[in-house]
Amino acid sequence: KHGQKIPFMGEADEAPGLVPGDVVFILNMAEHERFIRKNDDLVVIQKIKLVEALCGFQFVVEHLDGRHLLVSSEP
Repeated sequence: KHGQKIPFMGEADEAPGLVPGDVVFILNMAEHERFIRKNDDLVVIQKIKLVEALCGFQFVVEHLDGRHLLVSSEP
């Protein structure tokens, strides 16, 4: 989630005789042209025609990591 803090306790620089500090990552969510985040899911909105909804369709979605996912529906 945007603004979420992920702490790693005691993982900062270490030196003899000193207690290591913490490393904290703060997530910054950016808008994407194709995907929308809904809770823990990524959502793609794809318009289809009525005939495709009734008779079946398929289309390819390129995922964020470059994979191509085939989305299909049979009549």
